[in-house]
Formats: sequence, structure tokens, C-alpha cells
Amino acid sequence: MDGDDEKNSVMSFGQLKSVSEWYMRDSELLLIKPAQQKDSVVDKCRETLQKGWTLLSNTEHLSEQPLVGCGLVIYDNWCDELRKETNQSLINIECMFPNIFIHYEGKLRIRQFLEICMHLIPDIDSSAILTAISKYEEILSICEKCMREMIPRTPENAEEAGVKRQAYIGILQRCRELEEEALKAWHEKS
Repeated sequence: MDGDDEKNSVMSFGQLKSVSEWYMRDSELLLIKPAQQKDSVVDKCRETLQKGWTLLSNTEHLSEQPLVGCGLVIYDNWCDELRKETNQSLINIECMFPNIFIHYEGKLRIRQFLEICMHLIPDIDSSAILTAISKYEEILSICEKCMREMIPRTPENAEEAGVKRQAYIGILQRCRELEEEALKAWHEKS
């Protein structure tokens, strides 16, 4: 919940949805805290859109640590970790949980931010941002299905775990494609 790995690592998706602090898809209220500088909210949104796009578009490894990196590279790192687990014939799929919850939360926040920008920035290309939002919405749906249907099923042996990891790799590759499409549309707005 809100990047709290300790809470995320001990709860199932069903349990998380029952916690009042869990981020639901449809927020009734979002607060924007005024900055100390004299920049307007619109200027800060524009700046954050550009910085966010740069960060999320990263395709280079930023660290030697597994599952560390910002942007599209995280999908590559994640798939590599799944392959390593398969090569070690591990039954437990360690790198999907709680990472999938954290991934979900991050994409939910991005989608919500894009929606805010669409409503706050008067000259923004709404169709491009709506395209990006729809791609993040699809990523969220894929993650929800994975958390609800796949994560709870524990493999019985290393072979079954390997098959499940291949499915996860396919899911991550599809999510990467969707995020690339979202970032392309997002970049076209400027």
C-alpha cells in the first residue's frame, strides 16, 4: 500500500482491496499540495509530465541490483529474474510477489496523474493523453487479472513453476508494449 513493501508482501490482492487505505481505481478526491515556489499548478504539471516521460522511457539498466531501475528497463529486469528462477529450478516464484502489487500501484498513480493533467492543462492534446490513459488502463486490467487468478495458485513442482513463469514473462512483455504505446502517445502531446 502506497509503496509499503512490508504490507504488500503479507497480503493477497483480495486482502488489500478490503483495506480502507488501498488505492481504489476511482478516487473521489485527489489533493494537490501547493508548492513553495511561485510556479502554477499547470506549470508544475507540465514539468512533471516531461520529467515523468523521460524517467519512464528509460531502457538502460540503472543498477546491478535485480528488479531495480526506472522505466521500461524494469520489464527487462523482471523477465531476467523470472528466467533465473526457472534456470535454478525453483518452485517458488519469488519475484512476482509483492512486486506485482507495487507495479500495479505505480501504473495506477501514472494513470491518475495523466487524468489530472488532462483536466488542468488547457492546451494539452486530450486525444493523445486519452490514448496513454487507455494503455495504462489495460496494464491495470492485466495486473488485476494476474493478481486475482494467477498469483494465488502455487505451482506444485519446478516444471509447473517454469510454465507459470513463462506466462508471467508473456504478461510482462505485453505490459511493456502497452507502456511503450502509452509513452509514445504521451510524448506526442508536447
